[in-house]
Amino acid sequence: MQITDTGNLVLFDTNNVIVWQSFDHPTDSLVPGQKLVEGQKLVASVSPTNWGKGLYSVEVTNKGLFGYLETTNPRRVYYRYLVNGPDRSKERSYVRFLNGSLALFIHSAEPSRPDGAIRVPLASSAQYMKLMPDGHLIVLEWQSGWRVVADLFGASRRRM
Repeated sequence: MQITDTGNLVLFDTNNVIVWQSFDHPTDSLVPGQKLVEGQKLVASVSPTNWGKGLYSVEVTNKGLFGYLETTNPRRVYYRYLVNGPDRSKERSYVRFLNGSLALFIHSAEPSRPDGAIRVPLASSAQYMKLMPDGHLIVLEWQSGWRVVADLFGASRRRM
């Protein structure tokens, strides 16, 4: 077992082959370097003290990044960042939390440039991104305590 510099908890078998890693199972948060891949989703908790599945989720598709309200059938899109263009990659679409951005790789993959990006303040200390119970996707940074430094789905950034 190992915790990497990026915070990924990795479990190995007796041959030192990775059998499980926490980055493959996101919950409501991403740390710098972590990807959210098509087929995975972030799910907000019910409240700060109730960690059950809440009403909001975030997913990546081959069309972009989407925020969903899960109370209706079909669920309702409350945020979208669409990326148009031809597929240039055989990999599944994903976003990666980088220092300074949430990079969208929808039709391309690293090391190519991202197809789009949502700006995030450059880290001056530890950061993480969290989908809140109210549906806001925020970035928190350690500044003598955790402080919100960005709201990616806030009113000024809402893309519909």
